[in-house]
Amino acid sequence: MTIRSKDYGLLVLVVTLCLVLSACGGGTQTAATAPSSNLVSLSTSSLSFANQVLNITSAIKSVTVSNTGTDIVTIGSVTVTGDFAQTNTCGTSLAAGSSCTISVKFSPTATGLRSGALSIADSATGSPQQVSLSGTGIAAAASISPATWTFGSQVLSTTSSASAVTLSNAGTASLTISGVTVTGDFAQTNTCGTSLAAGSSCTISVKFSPTATGLRSGMLSIADSATGSPQQVSLYGTGATAGSFGVSPTSLALGSVGVGQTGSKTVTLTNSGGSGVIVNSVSISGAGLGISGLSTPFTLGASQSSTFTVTFTPAISGAVTGTVYLTDNSPTTSVSIPVTATGVAAPSHDVMVQWTASTSNVSGYNTYRGTVTGGPYAKLTSTPTAATTYDDQSVQAGQKYYYVVTSVAADSTESGYSNEASATVPTP
Repeated sequence: MTIRSKDYGLLVLVVTLCLVLSACGGGTQTAATAPSSNLVSLSTSSLSFANQVLNITSAIKSVTVSNTGTDIVTIGSVTVTGDFAQTNTCGTSLAAGSSCTISVKFSPTATGLRSGALSIADSATGSPQQVSLSGTGIAAAASISPATWTFGSQVLSTTSSASAVTLSNAGTASLTISGVTVTGDFAQTNTCGTSLAAGSSCTISVKFSPTATGLRSGMLSIADSATGSPQQVSLYGTGATAGSFGVSPTSLALGSVGVGQTGSKTVTLTNSGGSGVIVNSVSISGAGLGISGLSTPFTLGASQSSTFTVTFTPAISGAVTGTVYLTDNSPTTSVSIPVTATGVAAPSHDVMVQWTASTSNVSGYNTYRGTVTGGPYAKLTSTPTAATTYDDQSVQAGQKYYYVVTSVAADSTESGYSNEASATVPTP
C-alpha cells in the first residue's frame, strides 16, 4: 500500500507482513492451540458398594488410571475420604500410554448411606482426578436370653437335663458366628452354625456336670460380628453328693387286731445325703394292709424326713405277712419293709340292763336306749316283757349308751321314763 504525505513531498512505502496461517484479508483470524501432552483418564467416575456389615471390610472395587498423553505424568498422591481405604500400583509417575490400578475397600463405621471420594493429585490436566465413593452400612444385632442361668443341685459326675439359651439376630444383616464356647463344669451343643440370618434365632443347649461339691460357675460365650461381641451368659449350679435314703423302722409288727378294727404304725423316711431323693412309688402287699399319708412322686430334700402310716384292718382272723415297697432315685434305688400282723375275732359285748319291779299292777316293761344323755331314745323291745332285765347284744365296742325303762299297765297305758343309766362298751 502507498500513502502520499500531506505535503506531497516524500513518498513513503509501508509494507505490512501478514504472519498468519491464512491469507491476509478481511475479518478476524484465530491462532491454533497446540495439543496437551499431559492427559489422564479414569475407568469410572464413581464406585458404589453393596450393603456392608458395620466394621467388616468389603470386597475390592478397582479404578484404572491411564496416561493418554505423550509425556510422563507425575503422581503426587492418592487419597480417599470417608469409610473407605485404598491401595494402588501407581507409584510416583505414569509413563505415556501406560496405566495403573487403584483398589478401594469399604468398611462402614455407621449404618445408612456412607459417602467419600478418591482423589489422584498429578501433573495432568484437570488434577486432582476424582471418583465419588458410596456404600450403605448395615448392622447385625445379637441378643441372648436368658442372660443368667442357674441349674439346681446335681449329683457329682452326673449330667443334668439340657437347658435352652436362645441367640437372636434382630438386625438388618446376617450375623457371622465364629465360635460358641463354655467354661467350668458345663457343656453345650447348638443349632447356630456359622451365620444367623437377620430376624432369625438359634438354640444353644447347656448341660451341667459338677466335678466338685458346692457352688459351681462358668460362662457361655458366643463370638460373632455384632456389636458387643462376645455375647455371654453366666452359668451356675451346685454340686452335691448323692442322696442317702433310709427308713425307720426297717420292719413292722402290727400285732393282733380285731376283725373289723384298725391298727397302725408310723414309718419315717430320711435323706442324709447332699442332694434330693425322689420317691417315685410306694406299694404294699398283704391282706388288710394299707398305706396312708404318702403321695408319690415326691422329693425328700437333703437332711429332710417325712412320715407315713401303715394300717391293718383284718376282715377275718389269722396271721398276715406283707411288704411295703418304695422306689427312689438314690443309689439304693429301692427299699423293702417287711410287715406282720394278726387278725383276731372281735370279742362279743353286751349290756345287761336291770331294774326293780314296779309295785303297781303292770303287764310288762319296755326298754329304751340312746347315745347321748337325756335322749332321744330308741325302743329296743317290740312288746312289753315281764322280766326285770334286758340283755342288749347290739352294742359296738368303744361306744357309750344311755338306757331308760317304762312300765305298761294292763290297759296298755305306758308310764314315763325311769331314771337314766349308762354303760360304756370296752374296746376291743
